[in-house]
Amino acid sequence: STSWHKLSCASRVGRPVIAFHMETAADVLPAPASGEEEKAVQETTLDDVIAEVERSWGSCAGLYFHGSTIFGNKKPTDIDLLAIVNEPTLKPVKVATTDAQFTLGPYEVSVYSRSFWLRKLEEMDLTMLTCLSLPPEFVVRPLEDDRARDLEIDLDKLSEAIISYAEYTWLKARRVLLRWEDPHKSSKNVYFVFRVLELGRQLAESGRIVDFMAANHWWEHIHGAYETLQIKPEQKDWDVVEAILAGHFRDQVLRFQASVEAARRAARGAAAGPDWKDDEEEQDNRPSTADDHCPVCLDLIRSSEGLAEDVGSSVCGLVNCGHRLHVACIAASVRSIQGKASCPMCRGSLRLVFDEDHAVARELERRGIREQGPRPGGSKGAGR
Repeated sequence: STSWHKLSCASRVGRPVIAFHMETAADVLPAPASGEEEKAVQETTLDDVIAEVERSWGSCAGLYFHGSTIFGNKKPTDIDLLAIVNEPTLKPVKVATTDAQFTLGPYEVSVYSRSFWLRKLEEMDLTMLTCLSLPPEFVVRPLEDDRARDLEIDLDKLSEAIISYAEYTWLKARRVLLRWEDPHKSSKNVYFVFRVLELGRQLAESGRIVDFMAANHWWEHIHGAYETLQIKPEQKDWDVVEAILAGHFRDQVLRFQASVEAARRAARGAAAGPDWKDDEEEQDNRPSTADDHCPVCLDLIRSSEGLAEDVGSSVCGLVNCGHRLHVACIAASVRSIQGKASCPMCRGSLRLVFDEDHAVARELERRGIREQGPRPGGSKGAGR
């Protein structure tokens, strides 16, 4: 069970399903607009979902819970499911489009063909790897396939997939804020960046995801920062987001890469070594660990201070120069600067630098999407 809903195993029509107990719906889902809608939601079962999959696409080979239902970072507004259908399908499964998604009662379902799902699994796609790591109560119908049962983590592919996903999602967070003008969804995408890297680290270290809630503290920090700093759809405010979080993004990438390298050494039979090992250049760019003074307000910053639930007292280290400031101080400084945002002490860039065009093209190619730029929609993977 989770803190948001109750799940219990049952058996209907000769196959195991997970029954969603709608007596908790008032705490989980928005209230339906009418009594008839509420009745329809309450009466919708997972058997109904399977029947709809088989009516529209073909034989259902697998069905898994997904999205916020399994991560527990917030109350879900719906219940995400991932369905896998055997081939030949009744109609083409256009993955990552609304054509391969449907809503039934409280359930939002994304549909994949068996061959596509297995191919993405072999490419170490986090969406598929998440399915294989789920506790039994979140698996409605497991995919029966030796390629899933006998899967071994390919560390090279995992590293490529996780970093690609994280960089793409970081760019999407900026797009959602500036183009879609939606600060809340932007904050969710920034949080997804950290969740992706945390889940990738667990896969590298353990071969599976062992703690789905390990990144949830990032949601509290990020959501709190957006709310407290009143992040708006303006370039200056995205600069604020970069200033306070790009350094943490960089550090989590390094942490993930260290886990991958330790797993490689272990596979070669070498000593695993420390969990964290940066080269000299990276160490020089890491924020100082000594007591210092905020260059804006001049108040003392203790070495132990960092990102805190109370954004007003939080401290961040800038990604490139490493100077440490109070979050509120760097936000005020960035918003007051005319022109390009920069560190108030050294005028260094606040931006995390990577090849953005390559990051977008690489991730869209990895997903099998042939469009230019981040998509506004798409499948609901670990980043939902």
